[in-house]
Amino acid sequence: PYPLWPSGRPQPPSPCNEASLDKDLALAQAESLWERCAADDQVVMCQQCGLPVGQVAYTMNGKRKAVMHGECAGQFLLQEMREEEAERRRREAGLKAQRRADYDIGWRGQASIP
Repeated sequence: PYPLWPSGRPQPPSPCNEASLDKDLALAQAESLWERCAADDQVVMCQQCGLPVGQVAYTMNGKRKAVMHGECAGQFLLQEMREEEAERRRREAGLKAQRRADYDIGWRGQASIP
């Protein structure tokens, strides 16, 4: 049942093995992300700034799923909104240019100057 020494005798159980079993048991029984990370001695890192988050963090379900600080979450949302606004403006500019070409409207300097 125990690992063998090179001489063939069984090794006695070590406290490290028992501690790792207790750690694995705590991980299996943990219910939340924070409890799992505390039991596994891991730190949850913010996806925006890379610093560890504390007890209060936000999960963002935008283009990527992430755990962030409150301020980082605000910056992330602002960045997403700016990207969406830029995309909307590009679409509207393309539509406007297409309509001007279709209906032959707009000012052209070379045609108006004698």
